[in-house]
Amino acid sequence: MSKKFGMSEKFRKFRVHLAEIQVKLASLQFNHISSLYQDPGSQEFSIGQDCQTGRGPWSSAIEYFNHRSDQALEIARASTYQGVCEDDSFTLPDLLKQLMGVYTNKTVGERPFGLAHTNLGAHNILMNKKFEICALIDFDGLMAVPIEVQAQFPCFIGLDPESPYQVETNPLASRQMEVVPARFAEYIKLIQEQEERIGRDLDLPVRLGEVMMSNAALIFKGLQDYKMHLLFLNQQWMDFYSQLSEYSLSGATKESDKNPKKPDGF
Repeated sequence: MSKKFGMSEKFRKFRVHLAEIQVKLASLQFNHISSLYQDPGSQEFSIGQDCQTGRGPWSSAIEYFNHRSDQALEIARASTYQGVCEDDSFTLPDLLKQLMGVYTNKTVGERPFGLAHTNLGAHNILMNKKFEICALIDFDGLMAVPIEVQAQFPCFIGLDPESPYQVETNPLASRQMEVVPARFAEYIKLIQEQEERIGRDLDLPVRLGEVMMSNAALIFKGLQDYKMHLLFLNQQWMDFYSQLSEYSLSGATKESDKNPKKPDGF
């Protein structure tokens, strides 16, 4: 490793390959949102019900986000601690529905939808001794999804965003967070390079590299964190969601006009 949390050449090669996989999956498109199935006879792939919830498929991004919001709230009501349920931030999934209606890119809110491994990260990758990716595992997470879901950063490779407005008191962690924005920018550049190489012949209205730091992608990240049922985390996301709501009500029309102060990781 180089100084100040830099990357070895092997680790950079690993991220390049991961970006290639993410872009290749996104380039495979379907007309509905849900889990991917293969017919054993014809070997053809199709979109069926969500293999985890038994619901779907969905024909629009808003339908899917509404489903995910309702599901998250339903699970939270049955399993969270009393303090979490009583706080205003418990209703965060309902606010997500409203925000996605404003911040989702309207040009990609309808079909087709690209594939994504919704649990993509180092924990679901098999590598050899040369740090080369040999295979992905946990294919329950392979779905056709809206671009805001495709545009999430892989887990456990140094690209996990902090929750909004988190104040880091650990000196070592604080110094490491200083280089996080550069890491995000570097990975987005890798995505864009792969999109140029792989997707140059694809007629896509919006590409992953354009969405990975958008408000819509960040809103969806908040829903993922909500599933941890942590009060302080819900409150931080609630503050951010509330700011986004205020910006949308003020009549902001462009992404740059609708940006409150984003988390340090962004």
